[in-house]
Amino acid sequence: VAQLLWEKAKDFVTRAFTVIFVATIVVWFFQSFDFKLNYVEDSSKSIMAMIAGFVSPLFKPIGLDDWRIITSLISGIMAKETVVSSMQVLFSSSIVESVSAVTAASMLVFSLLYTPCVAAIASIKRELGTKWALCVALWQCVLAWIFERCDGADNAVDTPIGFMPKEGALNTEGLADCYKKTLPEILKV
Repeated sequence: VAQLLWEKAKDFVTRAFTVIFVATIVVWFFQSFDFKLNYVEDSSKSIMAMIAGFVSPLFKPIGLDDWRIITSLISGIMAKETVVSSMQVLFSSSIVESVSAVTAASMLVFSLLYTPCVAAIASIKRELGTKWALCVALWQCVLAWIFERCDGADNAVDTPIGFMPKEGALNTEGLADCYKKTLPEILKV
């Protein structure tokens, strides 16, 4: 039993290491070069930033519309450990000033729920086949997006007294015009 366990664990670690190693090189490449294969000093001009900008509209409804956050989530598909390190690199030392508590909470929940890392998907593919691996990855992304959308993080602003609705987040249909005009003043903190 111990030998079988050792062989399975060794096989998993070998495959996982290979997948993570290759994925790390791919992420580094995408974060270091532009589409003309020129090395970029500013990561906002990288291939990864361009990809993040392209998929940004999918993340905007859940309050994650910063390309640096989306880039770190994309790199997290390779290995979840890279989410935090990617954010640290992309935000430099300004992460606390750049990310609100609502955005941080939204990212944390999404990061915990979205697709597992490449090594886990590779193991699912090996054990259950390609169809199941793709279904698991897609399902978890959709589930994470739904949970974040239901959370309402996209419609709230973090204020000293707690979360307040963003302007336009409340349905004011049916209110008298005088209330519609004063509502932004009432919600101002």
